[in-house]
Order: sequence, then C-alpha cells, then structure tokens
Amino acid sequence: MMMSLRFVKSVLLLTMLIGLSACAAGRSVVSIPLPNSESNPVNGVDIKLVAVTDNRVFQVKPGVPEVPSLSEDEEINSGIKARAYARKRGDWGQGLGDVILPEGETVVGVMTQYMQSAFQNAGYRVLSEGDAGYDSAIPVTVRIVQFWCWVELTVGLSNISEIIIRAPDGKLEDVLIVRNKSVHKAFLSTDEAWQQCATLGMQEISAKVSAELRKLQ
Repeated sequence: MMMSLRFVKSVLLLTMLIGLSACAAGRSVVSIPLPNSESNPVNGVDIKLVAVTDNRVFQVKPGVPEVPSLSEDEEINSGIKARAYARKRGDWGQGLGDVILPEGETVVGVMTQYMQSAFQNAGYRVLSEGDAGYDSAIPVTVRIVQFWCWVELTVGLSNISEIIIRAPDGKLEDVLIVRNKSVHKAFLSTDEAWQQCATLGMQEISAKVSAELRKLQ
C-alpha cells in the first residue's frame, strides 16, 4: 500500500512537471483584466496619481526565473519591456518565449488602474485632471519595482510584486513599500493560466496596498 501511494504521488508530480514545462514556445500576447470600476468615497483625503513608473530591472539569462528577462534581441526593446510580465521556460530552465500585454497596453497602465482602486477602497478620493480640487490634492507617485510571473516547479505559476508609494506631505510622506507573492496552481502553463496568475498578482498587491493605507487613516 505504501509503495502504491508513493507511485501515485510520483506520477502526479511527474505529470505536473511535464505540464508546467509544456507551454507553447514563442511569444504569447495575453491581456490582464482591469479591476471593477470604483466610485470615490463621499469623504476622504484627496489624492492624485501623478506618476506610476516601471522600475523593473530586466536581465538576459538570469540565475533565477523570478527575475524579469527577455531574449537577447529584445533586451533593448523598451516597448516590449513595458508590456512583458512573464517568461516561458523549458525543463532545464531555457527560455522558450515570453508573455506580453497586447499592443497599446502596459504593466504601468494596468497597475495604475489597480492602484486607483486600492486607494478608493481604503477611503481615499482619487481625482483626475479637471476634477474639482485636483490642484490641491496630494500628489502620489508609485514605482513598480517588481511584477513578474514564472513557473515554479511542483508549485504552479507564481507572481512576485513589489511597489513603492510616496507623497510629499500628509500621512503618505513616509515611503510605503508593499510586497506580495501569489501562486496560481495550474498543471498547464496556457495563456489562460498566465492571465489568471497575473490577475491574481494584481488583485493581491492591490488588496495589500488598501490594507496598509487603512492603517494610515
């Protein structure tokens, strides 16, 4: 009975390893759904997102899969970097392709929507240019230090996120650093699975930002 159970576990593990590494080679263009539109609270501190920047550092052939990477011929392509959020790899860690957002979309653009939702869920009023009170609203900057998905063998598809939020005054004057790691348990690294992994990462980092912001209220 014990050997039979071990055999079943070994087969399941082997199946997962093969499935995770069996992603189609080449580039996949996969969107990340935006969060549901939120309304500004009636009362709350007025802020404006004046800058959301992509400060991720890409490497060619990094030693670990969670480091953003592209093929050598794409390394200097800033347009592709802005859209990339995952790298496909084979059984031995070799790069097989990447996962990027559709043309016209960027990680910054998606993160901006999630950060706006995070602030609103925490009770802040996020104003846009042209809104009443925009000029006097607290300017907030968001730096994306990390947002990346990768295959983590025996685990699934993982996402690591890290952002830095700062404002020149008010309770946000001190730097707020928020990190998150999420796992989407999938046996196949399909386009749908990559999308679900990235969406989960966005949702969880957004929820953590909201939780930290509420502590400042």
